[in-house]
Amino acid sequence: SSAGGVFNQVGGRLTVENTTVSGNTATRGGGGGVFNNGGANSATLAHVTVVNNTAGGGGGGLRGTGTTVHNSIVSGNAAAQGKDVSAAVTGFGNLIG
Repeated sequence: SSAGGVFNQVGGRLTVENTTVSGNTATRGGGGGVFNNGGANSATLAHVTVVNNTAGGGGGGLRGTGTTVHNSIVSGNAAAQGKDVSAAVTGFGNLIG
């Protein structure tokens, strides 16, 4: 299934701040750490560390278009495609990869 750690459903609005998302697994889908399925501008991560997550699909750390990431670290994740990020994300001040 998709989303090992945090999942944002269609139509949802997700904000994650000052948090570590680590050690999660999405066995078949993507988004081992965070999977945003909410659509455009539906998820914001700020001051978040996403590490050591695994996905059988894409985005070991983060998957999902419409995600804004600020001052965060997304690194050390594993996936079949896009080990850390599998999506078009926006934001600033990040360490990815």
